[in-house]
Amino acid sequence: MRPSIPTSDLLDAAASVIVDRGFSGVRMDAVAARAGVAKGVPYGRFASKQELLLAVIDRELVEAIRHAARLVADDPEGGRFSRLWLHSSAALASRPVLVRLYVDPDSPLPAAAEARRDRLDARALLGAEFIRDLQRADLVDPHLNAAALATNLTLWNYGLAAREPGENNHDLIAGMAGLLARGADTGRGDLEEGKALFAAFAERLIEDRSLS
Repeated sequence: MRPSIPTSDLLDAAASVIVDRGFSGVRMDAVAARAGVAKGVPYGRFASKQELLLAVIDRELVEAIRHAARLVADDPEGGRFSRLWLHSSAALASRPVLVRLYVDPDSPLPAAAEARRDRLDARALLGAEFIRDLQRADLVDPHLNAAALATNLTLWNYGLAAREPGENNHDLIAGMAGLLARGADTGRGDLEEGKALFAAFAERLIEDRSLS
């Protein structure tokens, strides 16, 4: 047994259990065993299993949004909605715990989001208000219903998450981004403004959820 352990290692262990067993399969003793520590150690850092699960989700969201922000910043076309969605979806799909949020009926996120009045739901990715910001910047077709578009894209992500992991998931994400480029992007607007809007969105999410 390890006499001491960084909190990040406990979160790694919990994330591994979530991927293997789902949210309902997480027990504090299972996390302790996966981390190689005594059973009581997780309770020394987290008051409950729910608190531990939320800490895992928060960390996974922060890492995904940081990844997406880097991809957007490096993409000359990154300010377009289609590219913002492409990079955000790719970043989310790279985090198996977040993929579980779509398909696991025991996900703790809905109740937690309601309790915290949290508007940054991982499953919504780029939500309606963000799309409206892009419409005001003339980057998204103003005739589109932002709420309907956000909901449709969320449902699409549910479908992607329900698939068995495969090499063509990247192709599917890229294909949807191509449809958005034709059906939602205006081809106008300042791409740097789009990047700045996303950077501000990312900063808000990280500030709200960062464990540091």
